Amino acid sequence: MTDINKLITDNIDVWSSAQLNANSSGRGANKKRNLIGIKKLRELILELAFSGKLVNSDEREDFEQTLNEINKQKIEFHSEKGVRVQAFKKLADEPSNLLVPNNWKVCYLDQVVNYITDFQANGSFATIKKNVTYFDSPNYALLVRLTDLRHKLTDDSSYKYTDEHGYNFLSKSSVHGGELVVANVGAGVGTTLLVPKIDMPATLAPNMFMIVLPELVDKEYFLYFSQSPQYWRHINKVNTGTGQPKINKTEYKNCKFPLAPRKIQKLVVSKVKELMALCDQLEQQTEASIDAHQLLVEELLSALTNSDNSQEFEQNWMRITEHFDLLFTTEHSIEQLKQTILQLAIMGKLVPQDPNDEPASELLKRIAQEKEQLIKDKVIKKAKKLPDISNEEIEFQIPQSWSVTRLGDVTNYGSCDKAELTDVDESCWVLELEDVEKVTSKLIKKVRVSERQFKSSKNRFNSGDVIYGKLRPYLDKVLVADENGVCTTEMIPIRSYYGINSEYLRIVMKTPYFIEYANNSTHGMNLPRMGTDKARLAPIIVAPVNEQALIVSKVNQLISICEELKTAIKITEEVNVELAEAVVMNALS
Repeated sequence: MTDINKLITDNIDVWSSAQLNANSSGRGANKKRNLIGIKKLRELILELAFSGKLVNSDEREDFEQTLNEINKQKIEFHSEKGVRVQAFKKLADEPSNLLVPNNWKVCYLDQVVNYITDFQANGSFATIKKNVTYFDSPNYALLVRLTDLRHKLTDDSSYKYTDEHGYNFLSKSSVHGGELVVANVGAGVGTTLLVPKIDMPATLAPNMFMIVLPELVDKEYFLYFSQSPQYWRHINKVNTGTGQPKINKTEYKNCKFPLAPRKIQKLVVSKVKELMALCDQLEQQTEASIDAHQLLVEELLSALTNSDNSQEFEQNWMRITEHFDLLFTTEHSIEQLKQTILQLAIMGKLVPQDPNDEPASELLKRIAQEKEQLIKDKVIKKAKKLPDISNEEIEFQIPQSWSVTRLGDVTNYGSCDKAELTDVDESCWVLELEDVEKVTSKLIKKVRVSERQFKSSKNRFNSGDVIYGKLRPYLDKVLVADENGVCTTEMIPIRSYYGINSEYLRIVMKTPYFIEYANNSTHGMNLPRMGTDKARLAPIIVAPVNEQALIVSKVNQLISICEELKTAIKITEEVNVELAEAVVMNALS
């Protein structure tokens, strides 16, 4: 008999440290962690429970008499419902994967339930939106749906079905509360839920089975079994369908069930509850520790970016470096660090300023002169003058030698050339949004016209252009082209004027302040995108030419270190998960 309490307490660090990031895609990533160690512990508890290794009892039962009594109740229940008992169709008999004590019995689910049915309509029926006046009518019934049960059954979430078209809801599929339902279609296929008490006529909705248990099978015991690895191995084996998984009643009834004596069923339920409560406590403690760690990282990095002077900045940075190994131990914390690096870069705090550098204001003057000449030469059209930058548009301080301008003043945003399929050859690069990883902006793949022909017009770009994904700007897809090509019109090629480093501009457009501006400047609910006029008005921080190159070099160096840290963290996560799996396998052996 496995001492599960000792197994839990002796391996606390194993269960709590085996974690995976639920979504580690960077800015906007889900902070929640997948506590896979605790999940495996819960599975282990149920695996042991229904293998007879969780409680020790010599209690015996005459299972032949028990099954005969269940069958008798089944016949009586079906008679009350006015339906015949369906013959059990046994599938190809395979060796049972259930190993149980000698005083238990392995049988089929069909042998231990009174009633299994599903939704059935005898004709067409109408859907009526919930209305309290329908409660007094015998022609309407509450439709019990899986979505209601998952989120607690409420009047506000319910609908009504009429029986005036021949749907007899008060017989075969009527529910009153206390029944179990099993999802038989969809992503949650196999999930078992309990129907609460219902004080009105109610009927079973489509896409699930209804199960009525005999008194000889403990309902909580059955529910816990329906969460066990033994049960899910069967469900995953028999469910069919690719886009829409499903199981039928025959396949469900063929699931093997570990029938324990009634007194042992109660003991198993009691022990499982006790151990699951321990898992709940461990989960709460682990999540509290994770939340505290994330808050600490956020506070320290925020203090760094909000430093009032160089002395305070140095103190805050020293505080971080002293505890660096303890702070940056998760992918989320690394992504926070990367965002802070980008923010510090455009605040002038990553590299020192050289008083001998030409100020950015002079660079902006030369850009204005360049644009005037291009207008005279009819290379570009004269655009409407953009408003001056106000002090409120940038909420942080920048060095005196830096300047703030509009994106439309230093780039050709919105003025790219169009290209048709007939304008390009087969070796031309065709860039789509899906080719760029969100947040990291890594190029996932490079596709040529020979592999991806297109019908609609594309935007043409040149090597060195910044390519910005205007659709869903929170996805933060910004890259610098390393060769000529064409891209979807949901991406905008941006060519900088003299003195604006493309890689530097890319960094600016990936900073938290620019992302916030873009997200607040979108139109369209389902497919939000930033319009050209709003984008041209975006405030852009401009550093002196020499300093731009230094910033690009420093950011690339630091981001590379962050990626190395993420790789190391992933390796540690994998080791912790393997360790948790090893403990589980040892307990089951």
